[in-house]
Amino acid sequence: VSVTVLGDFDQPTISFITPDTLNCKDTLISINASNSGSSVDFNYEWNTISGNILSTSNLSTIEVNEEGLYQLILTENSNGCKDTVDIEVAMNLDLPTVNIQMPSILNCQNDSIQLDATGIDLGNGFSINWNTADGNILSNANSSSPFVDESGTYWLSVENLENGCVDSLSTFVAID
Repeated sequence: VSVTVLGDFDQPTISFITPDTLNCKDTLISINASNSGSSVDFNYEWNTISGNILSTSNLSTIEVNEEGLYQLILTENSNGCKDTVDIEVAMNLDLPTVNIQMPSILNCQNDSIQLDATGIDLGNGFSINWNTADGNILSNANSSSPFVDESGTYWLSVENLENGCVDSLSTFVAID
């Protein structure tokens, strides 16, 4: 009598969606490995040494809020075979560079002046906004060089549209 024993050594394969980058507007992201294999009899085990897992660590998708290395160990429960993958989560908190030149003084000869902000990339990747509570912006409030005609404090906010990070700076316009 001979007996043939067939082994089940099918190893699971981890498939994951590359995670987004953490940034000023996306402070929480998901790492999704729900497309890993066809079996429903998996055990998911997420770990990290340098990141932070906010959700339950035994699901196919986790939520994280820190950059770092995240590891998934996927076990096929029917045979104990495993697959492991390390997933890097990056962070981009780069602030725009904002500088404002010293403004001219308003007087009888200069009843309006143009403010001058330098160091701003005026490409599509940035949003520029000037505002004031006690002065007056005549025009170009969404440019690096607005025209103003009253004394006061003028605030410039620049947002990096790629990552949502904002830097602000103010200047004072005096009148003589």
